[in-house]
Amino acid sequence: MCGIAGIIDWSGRPVEVETVRAMLHAQAHRGPDGVGMGILPGRPSVGLGVCRLAIVDRDGGEQPMSDSAGEYRALRTWIAFNGEVYNYRELRAELRSLGHDFRTDSDTEVVLQAYAAWGLDFAARLEGMFAVIIWDAVLKRLVLARDQFGIKPLYWSQDMLGRVYVASEIKALLAAGVTARPDPTSVVEYFTLQNMLGTRTMFSGVQLVAPGHVGVIDAYGCQEWRQYADLRFAPVERSEGLDEQAECLLARLYAAVERQSRSERRVGAFLSGGLDSPLIARFASRAHATPLTCYTASYDPPELALDETEAATRLAGTIGAEHHLVRITPEMLLARLPATIWHLDEPRVGPSVQNDLVAQAAAQDGVTVMLSGAGADELFGGYPWRHNPASRHAGNHAAFVRWYTERWTRGVKPAEYGRFFAGDVLKAAHDHNPRRAVSNVLEPARDWHPLHRALYFDAQTFLAGLLIVEDKLTAAHGLETRVPYLDPLVTSYAETLTPWMAGGQDGKRLLRHAARAVLPPRNLVGKTGFVPPDWWRVHLAGAVRELLLSSRTLERGLLQPEAITRVVREHQDGLSSHARLLWSLLSFETWCRLYLDGDVVPS
Repeated sequence: MCGIAGIIDWSGRPVEVETVRAMLHAQAHRGPDGVGMGILPGRPSVGLGVCRLAIVDRDGGEQPMSDSAGEYRALRTWIAFNGEVYNYRELRAELRSLGHDFRTDSDTEVVLQAYAAWGLDFAARLEGMFAVIIWDAVLKRLVLARDQFGIKPLYWSQDMLGRVYVASEIKALLAAGVTARPDPTSVVEYFTLQNMLGTRTMFSGVQLVAPGHVGVIDAYGCQEWRQYADLRFAPVERSEGLDEQAECLLARLYAAVERQSRSERRVGAFLSGGLDSPLIARFASRAHATPLTCYTASYDPPELALDETEAATRLAGTIGAEHHLVRITPEMLLARLPATIWHLDEPRVGPSVQNDLVAQAAAQDGVTVMLSGAGADELFGGYPWRHNPASRHAGNHAAFVRWYTERWTRGVKPAEYGRFFAGDVLKAAHDHNPRRAVSNVLEPARDWHPLHRALYFDAQTFLAGLLIVEDKLTAAHGLETRVPYLDPLVTSYAETLTPWMAGGQDGKRLLRHAARAVLPPRNLVGKTGFVPPDWWRVHLAGAVRELLLSSRTLERGLLQPEAITRVVREHQDGLSSHARLLWSLLSFETWCRLYLDGDVVPS
């Protein structure tokens, strides 16, 4: 894992080393093992920087890296790379057969030489998680790329004079001088869907490189974006029965866990009481000679409907893992919120303080790599209460879009926009149509089975946001998250499964059947996951009122004061349940104070 940064000034104005250094300092938590910078004068002038967390080839792979040695000296290509390429050994062998020489054992150099060999098609050859900045000095172009699912984030912005800024985190762009201004459309989308769809961010003028895309930005301001990979469900009717397909899936998942848990540093895992992360933990414990370290969030006071500690603890004992319960109290949740929002850069996809606290505990124990169960729900059908009713809209895509938009409208409904938003945000709300936004995401899947349409949308939106959250909140503590369910070994098989294999009363029919061979029966029922209880009504009622009903919040001018007051009072008086909307309000106001007002950043 790394924090990467780049500046390209097409006019030739010198890129200041101090600016690149400031960008790296802003995301120094992503790379505690070393810093590298490269400044290339001329027209354009270029600056690249990397702060590195070394997982593989700890003594090599220094960045930024150039291909200036050997036969390919004339290419003068530079790279800043964040991530892991799991098939880099196979790619190195192929590239050597094409005449490429290597100076290191790092996957970074493999990516660099892959670009030299295959140009913009290089990204499609990589199996892994990555964000890439490449400066091609011969073709005078900036190349940006991100892995298929967006496990590694990458942001960019361009100022009025054409200078382009790129970084792993938005705060690094701000450190280089990009202005922090709220994007009104993103504010509307966040309060409607509790997420932002597409490449827009909460910051006006700051874009997220789309997952599965490679892009080129040149001196004329031209942008060319190519989608090189996407999730494509193409069901195959197999002659093998359920048992045989389950065995095949387990073999692929084990191979994915084995190769993603390779590390010269200590490996740990998130552990729930359900199915997804326990399968990862079970296989990781088999792949390692030393006991795996696992972490589970534990809430105090407990809420029985959300408590997974007993099931997680029993499983940890079964697989011989070293298990840690991370106790979270209401006071800890609210006190940690500013630090969590700071590291996230912007609020996304619901409560996440628990992720932050669990990652902090793992880092304090000396863990560097964390294995996650993310992606299983979106590939194998993990939300039956949302997915199974999709079949009623099999023959009517417009009806499906309307229904699924309603399912994902977690906060403010369009009919309520006029009473909720204020000022420029209200103007943006008049033009925002959540159904159109959902339809745009679903367009590639419009002819699929409704269940696969639902899974595709979830992968493109909720999972994409969750992956950003997991990356940022583990990177905040110098950790790297790896996601075995999103390994091509697994995804390529999941894409061929029939809707029946992803269905069932509890969802995930095939994955659940496969898990029977390796997990106790108690882990085969539906799970809750890392979701905090609703403490806003009682335990944190006073703190919520103090923050949200303060004059500072009510006079901000982005939301209607009466709407904020109504949401707080209706929830705390028991008249309505606004738990999700309250979380969004708390997160958004905290974001405003940190990034717009300039409040002191929490240590």
